[in-house]
Amino acid sequence: MSSNRFWREPDPKNGKPGGWLPIFYLWHLEQIGVIERGNGPIDKSIEYEPGEGYGWPYWPDELPYSTVAIIDSGCTTRHPNLPASAIRHGVDMALMPVGGVYSKDDADDIREERRKGKWRLDQILKSLDVPADALALQEIADELADRLPDHVQTEDPANNFAGHGTACAGLVAGRLTDGGKERPTVLPYYGVNPFATIIPIATPYSHEIRPIIAALMHAVMVEADVILMPRAVNDLVLDQQRDDGTPDGKPGAWKPPALHDLRATRIDSDATLKNDKQLFVALLQAVAAWRPVVLAAGNEGRAVPTYPASLAHQKQNPLTDAIIVGAVNADGVPSSYSNGTPQTGVTVYAPSDDEERIDQTNGDPLALFDLAGRDAAWIAQQPFVRPAENTYLPYAVLAIDAPGRTLPDATPQQVVPMRALYSSFGGTSAASSIVAGALSLAQAKRKQAGLGVLSGTEMQKCLVDSLKGQAVPVLNIATLLEQVLA
Repeated sequence: MSSNRFWREPDPKNGKPGGWLPIFYLWHLEQIGVIERGNGPIDKSIEYEPGEGYGWPYWPDELPYSTVAIIDSGCTTRHPNLPASAIRHGVDMALMPVGGVYSKDDADDIREERRKGKWRLDQILKSLDVPADALALQEIADELADRLPDHVQTEDPANNFAGHGTACAGLVAGRLTDGGKERPTVLPYYGVNPFATIIPIATPYSHEIRPIIAALMHAVMVEADVILMPRAVNDLVLDQQRDDGTPDGKPGAWKPPALHDLRATRIDSDATLKNDKQLFVALLQAVAAWRPVVLAAGNEGRAVPTYPASLAHQKQNPLTDAIIVGAVNADGVPSSYSNGTPQTGVTVYAPSDDEERIDQTNGDPLALFDLAGRDAAWIAQQPFVRPAENTYLPYAVLAIDAPGRTLPDATPQQVVPMRALYSSFGGTSAASSIVAGALSLAQAKRKQAGLGVLSGTEMQKCLVDSLKGQAVPVLNIATLLEQVLA
């Protein structure tokens, strides 16, 4: 499929070849309407085509303080487009149950904030329907407040390795610092809300659920305005579907499981993990009602979002207040990998990258897979979408990246290679980060107007109302702000 926006047909008469046109590196911000063409360029040193100037109607000279907690891999403090002053209250939950902090000043600050904000978490826990869950979660909350995070005297690994968390943080709150004009390799880069402050909460990528519980509690105690989780948690249902085959030793012998006879997996049979999972669901429900919680739908091309976003689609006690985000490409078409649909729990779509659809294989969507492999049973039962035409577009979202271990703290005099500062990014991680940035902008606009911040329930309703009438509900800043400021 040719894109009307980025594909140019050959024009032999005027000597213009056809092909893919170069696009503005912040095209994703244009797509949601946070920047607009024709209002003056962001940087006058950049040569645009006639009429290609950009302005930002929703960014004043200053906005009130707004925070976004990102439960992911952490975030570097070394990037010139997201300085340390834009990052507060960050902890590493992979180190210890109450979290670790790599700066003594930060540790002292967080201890004070947790003490002052503990009442907020206590109120949320009192709202839980199951007293046993409330009691167990209260014990964890008390431990977080009593055993405050320790100062860990070592280098923060996020400065070198937290590429995913850094990319998400930049899409939320990237900004042009004063070093941008002094270093030629630093782009005039912006997130959706360049005035936001990031609360990075690092958690381990493992089967453990307790660190995610602690991360949510920390976000509440330091009073985040928006909570973003651009990652999945161990998915019980997916594990069951993948593991519940019966091999007989012959290639291709894995059989699709009967959905009514799924056997218990490691999580379901481990009493501690099963209990933690129950507590996590109860806490997530309550926190999502308190403040906007944004969850990525996942990137497996499944009919239902990945866990925990899949909780929005469960039949009993669904997660009604969380905001589930899918990805669309530069043409506004759902990305080929994006999990779920509006009918299976996706709340909103936002710009991201795309991949070639696997259904472009002469009508056989399974042709690219090894049907004799371990995952054959799971693959064979997936409902692959077969569009009438190929809607794939090659454009990715540009994100900031962790500069890496070879680059010490960037100074205005240091010329850091551009390739070390930026990277292509995508998936529903990028899309959910863009939505979280938009919600933080909405919260800041409410503060600026003298209004209180919206609860998760209120923000979810405003977002849904702003999307009415769209076949594919794609985020739009103008209609969102109309709702939240009404």
